[in-house]
Amino acid sequence: MTTLHILFNIYDIDPSLTETTYPFIRHPPRPSPLPTSLPALDLDIGRHSGVHTVTVGQRRGLGIAAGEPLYVVEIDDDSKRVIVGKKNELSCAGLTARSVNWIEPPGDNDMEGEVQIRYRAPAIPCVIRKTSADACEVRFAEAFPAATPGQAAVFYRGDKVLGGGWIERALR
Repeated sequence: MTTLHILFNIYDIDPSLTETTYPFIRHPPRPSPLPTSLPALDLDIGRHSGVHTVTVGQRRGLGIAAGEPLYVVEIDDDSKRVIVGKKNELSCAGLTARSVNWIEPPGDNDMEGEVQIRYRAPAIPCVIRKTSADACEVRFAEAFPAATPGQAAVFYRGDKVLGGGWIERALR
C-alpha cells in the first residue's frame, strides 16, 4: 500500500499579500511507513484562503476534487501549508495536551484511563503520562482518527472526571 501525501497549498489568497509574504517552499516526501512501498507524493493541488479556515479532519469545503475523498491531515502554521491525504492517514497513536487542569492528578507513574476528544464520541482507552504540572502525553490503546490541535481533551476513569486540557498535537 502506498501512502499518498498531497501538499494542498502554501499561499494565502489575500490579494494584498505577495509571494514574499508566504514564500513557496516544497515539502520533501515523507518516508513511507512500509519499507516495501513507494515514497509519499508531494503535489501542489490547490489554494486555500488561510490556515485559519481549515481544521484537521476536515473533508468538505476544501475546493479540490480527487478520485477519492481527501481530508486535512496536517496544518503547518509557519509555512502556511495545508496537507491533505486519505482518511486512514488521520490515524494517530495518541496526543499531547497543554493547559491541563487536573481534578485527580496522575502522579509520577503512568495512569490508565480514557480520553474523550470529540463531543458525543466514545471515550478512548489510553495511558496518561503527566509531562509537567499542566501538560501530559496520552497513548491510545488502538490508533484513533484525527486528534485535532486546539480542541478539548477530557480524561476519565470510568464515570469519574480526572481533568481536561487542550490538544496540542497528535502523536503519529
